[in-house]
Amino acid sequence: KPKMTFPMRALSFAPSAVRHVKQRKRRKNAIASSNQAIAKSRRNNYTAWYEESQSRSLLPLPIIVTMFPTAGTMSIANYLRCNKFWVSHEWCQKDAKSDQDKCHKFMRNNTQHDRPLFENTGSFQVYSQYESVDYCYFPQITHLDAIHRDYPHATFMLNLRDVDDWMNSTFRWKMFRDMEMGTRLANCNYTSLNFFEKYPHDKLRVLFLNQAENIRDFVRDHPTHALVKVVIDGDDAGDILGRSFFGAPDSERPGKQ
Repeated sequence: KPKMTFPMRALSFAPSAVRHVKQRKRRKNAIASSNQAIAKSRRNNYTAWYEESQSRSLLPLPIIVTMFPTAGTMSIANYLRCNKFWVSHEWCQKDAKSDQDKCHKFMRNNTQHDRPLFENTGSFQVYSQYESVDYCYFPQITHLDAIHRDYPHATFMLNLRDVDDWMNSTFRWKMFRDMEMGTRLANCNYTSLNFFEKYPHDKLRVLFLNQAENIRDFVRDHPTHALVKVVIDGDDAGDILGRSFFGAPDSERPGKQ
């Protein structure tokens, strides 16, 4: 068989390829340097923002929302963002783009390695939604003792709403493959809450009420924590939050209604 030969002109592309490699390397280094500068700026801005928010808040940080999705977690997040708190809602990276940036990914890894729950999650001041319904991961149920160990002065927020409205909302929320959130919540195993109802609506009702009672009991037994109770669909929800965090109801704070 004749030997394979390559035309000499093919070798003329080699210097060009080397130049392209060097150019890509320079661009990569420039981007990395730019990202480091941006990260440093964000850290500086975050430090100033954190100190300002802490100085204005009457209650210690972090603030941990303890109930379930569709129980007003987004409303609370928006309220506290409006008041310049550094808030995480589901995502724990500033420029989150994938499921790997969701809070529960970091927190599950932390609990597996016995690290503080919020370590490497962005040092947010408020965690308004961090559980995973898909994975049945609810640290506000299963890891309260660990939270107390690592954050003994954290503020717990007990966000309540009409339980029937909450259940209806969970069954309207579609998840992966059109599974209803309410169905997934009902199928999770909540051994620490001790209930044995058979039907999904009954399970969710008891889950919601038991978790609210669980949080009240925990704060009563661990008085270093503050507890902010707010009925999120109540007319006075804003006033309760304003009075709790800033010493005055929203109705008396100009521009904060």
